[in-house]
Amino acid sequence: MAPACTIDFYREMYRPRLGTGATKPAKIDKLTIYNLTDAAELDDTVTPFYHKSLLYLVSNAFEAKKEMPLLGMQTFCDKFVKNDPLTIWYAAPKGRSESTTHGGFDNDPNTLNDILRNILRRAPVRQFSKQDLDY
Repeated sequence: MAPACTIDFYREMYRPRLGTGATKPAKIDKLTIYNLTDAAELDDTVTPFYHKSLLYLVSNAFEAKKEMPLLGMQTFCDKFVKNDPLTIWYAAPKGRSESTTHGGFDNDPNTLNDILRNILRRAPVRQFSKQDLDY
């Protein structure tokens, strides 16, 4: 969910493990990424002193160069890896995820139910509800 890894790290470490032609161990059919839309990233707040998402902070302040392309940011995925057939992208808050913040993915029933469906490869007998995740 909204990984803070760089696009280069994705290409080096994740991509070779995807699909039937994977060349490295831990072969994975497809990778599902849940990101915020760029508008939601800009509306997110890390602290009262930084009024953008955590990934904007990581990309702009904690990486070797400013505006480091991160896999978890829609703006960079659209530019670098959006059309990868082995990676599925969902931009919240709509559809498969209704999270409006990076910290909200693990409390969003839509997100966790979609992840559970992917793991089970079928609909779960009992889905997560808002009450289950409101802790």
